[in-house]
Amino acid sequence: MLDTIENRTLISDYIEAKAQLAEWKAREAKLRIEVLETAFPGAISGSETAEFNDLKIKGSFKFSYKLDAASLEENIATLSEDELSCIAHKPSLVMSKYNSLELDEKEALDECVIVSPAMPTLKIEEL
Repeated sequence: MLDTIENRTLISDYIEAKAQLAEWKAREAKLRIEVLETAFPGAISGSETAEFNDLKIKGSFKFSYKLDAASLEENIATLSEDELSCIAHKPSLVMSKYNSLELDEKEALDECVIVSPAMPTLKIEEL
């Protein structure tokens, strides 16, 4: 079914587009950093604005924060109530455990689970 000229072209186009996307993403990231470093040298945090010819350039500089799970587990007993209130506990479904349950064992949980289609993955390798 896949062995038609149209399908070979489709697969070839996909492989080419995927490679180009990776290149463009890397190029955009590199150029973004260069533009920001040139327009706002030394900027660390916050928003900066500059004008260049007929363009308004705005840069937003942020930090990413995440919790170290192992460190948190070690130190959770020492945290104050105020510190604990800074931590969001987000429930997530443990799929391996969920899939191991029989249908009658997960009836109540299924009332809380929202299922929607995810973007399918595609991997193409040369033989």
